[in-house]
Parts: sequence; structure tokens; C-alpha cells
Amino acid sequence: MGLRWLILRSVPSTMDVAWGLAPGPAVVAALTQSAGRGRTGPWHSPPGGAYFSIVYPTNSPREAVPRAAVCTCKYLEGLGLKPRIRWPNDILVGEGKIAGILAESRTSRGSVVNVGVGLNVRGRISEMVEGAVSLQELGVDVDPLGAILRVPLCVLRGSFNVYEEFGRRLAYLGEEVEISGVRGEFLGIDREFRALLRVGGRATAFLEGRMRKVK
Repeated sequence: MGLRWLILRSVPSTMDVAWGLAPGPAVVAALTQSAGRGRTGPWHSPPGGAYFSIVYPTNSPREAVPRAAVCTCKYLEGLGLKPRIRWPNDILVGEGKIAGILAESRTSRGSVVNVGVGLNVRGRISEMVEGAVSLQELGVDVDPLGAILRVPLCVLRGSFNVYEEFGRRLAYLGEEVEISGVRGEFLGIDREFRALLRVGGRATAFLEGRMRKVK
């Protein structure tokens, strides 16, 4: 089946609409969401952003978020920026969060993943969400449709080593961070994309959690 596209002006949640097109491959995009969601709660989705979900069958569901993160970074690098990935799913420029990624999966005759990407393109998002930044605030003026068209194609058709490309863009390598209340030196990731912290002289792996830099 060929790739299906559904681009809307507004939608409650691109993730919900995309599940209706499973197993895909399909892309559902919108310029604003009224009920967008992120990994830890609602995702602020004001007009002028790029919000899209990519649903597709895969043999490697654990690679879904890292692959989308790398593709989002590649798009931003093409704009002259230097993004970094805050494990597991945030894209930073400087210390400002410019994009977030959420993945859901279902298993029925194989794995199907639904990867949502929210990219702050226009507007003064930093005044609405603490710690966030938009492309416009960074002096980059682009049409949200550019990201909507390019990132999904990279996710679905791009050929690259996800582990290596994800790993070399990680933020806070060698620095002290905290994940789920545990502090340690961030060593990078293992082949399962788990974060590795040096805690008490030993490497401890984290499959999930929220990372923050210890000041």
C-alpha cells in the first residue's frame, strides 16, 4: 500500500486520527491541535506549529522514537541549527525545547507504531510554555508544511544507523543528570536505547524516565 497523507488545519489529536489509518503507512498532520498529548501529559499546540503523526508497520518498534528524533534533528540541521536530543524524546536547541516526540504501539499480526511529533515553528512559545522555544524565536522563518513533508519521509524511507545517529546527538553526555530521582554521569545509550548512568561506580540502565541536567 502506498503512503497516505491527511493534512488538516485543526484536529483534536493527530495521534487519534492516525490510528484510524492503521496499519499505514500514513501521515496525519495539522497546524494546531485542541487535545494534543505528549509523553507526560497534554502537549501545547498553538496555531503555527507542525504537528504530525506517522503510523506504520515495523519490526523494530523500539527504534520508533529514536528514528523520529534523528529525522527531526536532520531537518533542523538543514535550517542551520544545532539540535540535541534530551533522552528519551525531547529535541533541544540550546536549552530550549523545540520539539517533542511520542510513540504508541499495537500488536496484531505484527507491530504497528504511531509516532507523533510536535515542532514549535511560529509564535512566542517561550511565553506560553516554560523552557520551550520556537523556530521563529531563533530567527528562523519557515512554513510549517516544510517539516510536515520532510520529517515523515525521512522516518519512513531514510536509510541510516539509528543507534549511531541518535547517540551522537545526545545532550548532556559526560555531565551529571537525574532520571527518576537517580543522579549520575550520563554515559550514553545501549543498543536497546536505554540511558546509561554511572552511579556509584557502576553503569545503571534506564528504559524510561525523564532526564534533567543537574545544575
